[in-house]
Amino acid sequence: TTGCTVRMELAQKNMEKGKDGLFKRLDGESGIKAIMDRFFDVVVADNRIRSFFRGKNHDTIKEGARVYLTEAFGGPKIYKGRDLAEIHSALGVSDYEFDCFLLNMERALTGLGFDDETVDEVIVCLEPIRPALLGRARGLAAHAKLVDGRTILDRMGGESVVEGISETMFAGLALDARVRSYFETSKDREMPMRTQFTAVAVGGFGGPTTVGEKVVRKAHYGFNITDYHFDAVMENFYCACELMDVEPDVIADATDILWMVRNDVTAGCTVRLEVARKKSESAGTDNLFVSLGKEDGIAKLVVDMFDILKDDLRVKHFFGGAKITTLVPKVREYLALLFGGSVNYTGRPLDRIHTTMAITDYEFDCFVGALRQGMRGLGLDTQSADECVVLLEVLRPEVLGKQKSHNIKKAMQAISAKTIYERLGGQQGVTDMAERMYTLAGQDPRVQSFFERNKARATSMKKRIAAFMCGTFGGVSTYDREDLRPAHYEANITDYHFDCLMEIISEVLREAGRDEGIIAEVMINLQPARADVTTGFTVRMEVARKNVEKGKDVMFQRLGGSKGLDDLLEQLYKIGWADKRIAHLLMKDIEVIKRGQGAYIGELLGGPKSYKGRELIETHQSLGINDYHFDCFMSNIARAMMGAGHPESLINEVLVSIEPSRASILGNHKRQKQGLVRDGVSLIERFGGDPNVEAAVENLFDRCLEDPRVQFHFERAKNKQRQIRRQFSNYLIGCFGGMETYDSTGLRKAHYNINITDYHFDVLTTLFLEACEYIRVDQAAAQDALLVLARARPDITTGCAVRLELAVKKRVLHGEDELFQRMGAFDGVTVVLDRLFECLERDKRVNMFFEGTKLISVKKSACEYMMHALGGPADYHGPSLKAAHSVLQLTDYHFDSFLQNFARGMRDSGLSSETIDDATIVLEPLRFEILKVRRE
Repeated sequence: TTGCTVRMELAQKNMEKGKDGLFKRLDGESGIKAIMDRFFDVVVADNRIRSFFRGKNHDTIKEGARVYLTEAFGGPKIYKGRDLAEIHSALGVSDYEFDCFLLNMERALTGLGFDDETVDEVIVCLEPIRPALLGRARGLAAHAKLVDGRTILDRMGGESVVEGISETMFAGLALDARVRSYFETSKDREMPMRTQFTAVAVGGFGGPTTVGEKVVRKAHYGFNITDYHFDAVMENFYCACELMDVEPDVIADATDILWMVRNDVTAGCTVRLEVARKKSESAGTDNLFVSLGKEDGIAKLVVDMFDILKDDLRVKHFFGGAKITTLVPKVREYLALLFGGSVNYTGRPLDRIHTTMAITDYEFDCFVGALRQGMRGLGLDTQSADECVVLLEVLRPEVLGKQKSHNIKKAMQAISAKTIYERLGGQQGVTDMAERMYTLAGQDPRVQSFFERNKARATSMKKRIAAFMCGTFGGVSTYDREDLRPAHYEANITDYHFDCLMEIISEVLREAGRDEGIIAEVMINLQPARADVTTGFTVRMEVARKNVEKGKDVMFQRLGGSKGLDDLLEQLYKIGWADKRIAHLLMKDIEVIKRGQGAYIGELLGGPKSYKGRELIETHQSLGINDYHFDCFMSNIARAMMGAGHPESLINEVLVSIEPSRASILGNHKRQKQGLVRDGVSLIERFGGDPNVEAAVENLFDRCLEDPRVQFHFERAKNKQRQIRRQFSNYLIGCFGGMETYDSTGLRKAHYNINITDYHFDVLTTLFLEACEYIRVDQAAAQDALLVLARARPDITTGCAVRLELAVKKRVLHGEDELFQRMGAFDGVTVVLDRLFECLERDKRVNMFFEGTKLISVKKSACEYMMHALGGPADYHGPSLKAAHSVLQLTDYHFDSFLQNFARGMRDSGLSSETIDDATIVLEPLRFEILKVRRE
């Protein structure tokens, strides 16, 4: 449409200077008579519209048309005939036939030798009579579609709903990088814009018209608003309507109406840029280079532009520090060449330079704005400035590259939605939830032992839980999150216990009538606390498990052999008899029980194989033992061993060795199936059977391969991917209550040496929920499936969690520089880093971040920081990691690729597997600082 838009707009501009100019160029009344003669010759020969003139007096029609058009084209006002609408009311003229009429007029004018500019002006004069000939009112409201006598405005819910849509849409536009520069304004300026949009929409949807199309065109004419920007606005309008629960058919009708103002909104930009482009094509850009003052003028323009950018809070972070001195000469060369100078550009291609930078349309618009401001400072006229902008716009795709799609609906929901804290009822609601959770947890044998406190301590604990939850859910909190890990580090809280608490909280929320959506949000927001709550126990038990793997006979000897075990059991029973929680379980046949337990535990801890009793489940099934009793028993073992002076490491080894007996003693191998059956229906059935599980896994893996947070861990050869997908599907089917075909005992071993953190697992669970939503799994079933999936967390993340924690302990125990010295101190680390950069420069996934004129300084700063991070001399004096990486389009995928190359560099330098693992683990916590801006 651009060609027509530009021609018509230029013709309109000429008309605005005075129609008499057109009248004279048409040779006055005699010329218009000749035009009408030629026009009617063409019309009566046109089979498409000749029927309108059949049986009519052509001379009378021709004369009436001549008089009317003489006035329309700027001649004397002599038309005295009837209104056009009245004349044509019974003819049933359509748009198609009116277009034929215009084409015939164009043909007649061209045949008489009139130039294109004059023809365009004639068409511009004739177009406004279309509504009269077709018998429809002018303006947007004319198109308001009636359904059962109701306008779009009525079906939408009235003006108040349109105002709500407008408010939501403008909030979304201020966050949409494609148009943000047009809508990022003060409240005082935003309100008139919103009011005008609402008025246009209300009038178009069938309400009172207070803002006409001419006003819309005039208001937007001076802005560089393209069809791209208009489409972005319409997408935001559509999503705002959806969020206001407008019916889809009404949204479609409303959208059709608003599309009609596109030309009025974009015409100014379209015309200016097209005229500038035509001029550049026909005259070249040499004149721009001269207009800008050649090399000296462009040099000043670039300096002035960067001075503006450095003070612009929206983009100054891209141009901070010493970068300016490197950028200025390259930008000067590029712009001089772009604007027509004979200059040799010595820099890298634009797409390569900017591929690593997080630049959006918003920042590009800021850059163009700064350049315009600089051109005004040079005294450049508006038309020449437009020509420069035309040339710059061509660069936008190269500079921006592939943009991450903007989730409009999610952005609007985030703005308009209340926080979880507010939706739960604020402080009182969260406090009530914490109270109820504490009560239920104190009654649940799975976690009861952790919530047994005297009244004063229970009250204090409830307050701390409530304060923590208030902060987590978006409210004001007095709880210091840094205290979470130390407070739980020595408690024996496993992932199983954490999952039980999540189930209890879900139960509390359902009990309170909360919908599954907010329950899911609560679960997701609480997950990050898992690592702080469970890491202490995880690390202790994993270290103990590793020690036990070296041989249980060593542990038995450290206990003091049979004599030491007998003494331990004697002390254990004294504690048990005094423990009201489990004393009733020790009242019968105590000597028999002691002998049986002594033989079984002795064998379990590496002693002689002397147990001859029944299966554990058979022995305990009539006693009513639950998790709570077993936790009390384990706690008493720890107390007995501490009383005997055994070291913490041995206590942990004993507990690790006894823990697997829990399931047999309680007879609850079925424990893993808890929550799978609701109202007699298994989870696998509620999920939709095996095919739905497989579909969810397929969708999940596709999402993982596209999500940079976890992409690195899922990029495998096609056959390996298929194998993993199949195994994961089989694992879930078994966990959900279907046929068990996957042996989950190897799960921990398969993931132990992979650096998968709780962060990665949380991303996986979020994507799993999205996959469930995509294939339309019932929300309650999806939540239950998530709880089941969470049970795999310890097997997936324990390896990384333990190695991270042990790396910290090593540095505390052996000194900050122990790892640095183990790597060969300065010379050894230098060799590793040299090899690292060789690998990075060849790795297509990340080499774009390590090239260009600044490579030497980047490498120097990186080496200084890594020397420091690995325990070497603290000689790094550069910016913080967050500041240094804030403008880069870095993702977890890039960071994981970097770590992989670092490990390769160490391996190639001859370092041991243990040292490689320790060094890689030390760098892992830097992830959050480096990627902090992107995540924010």
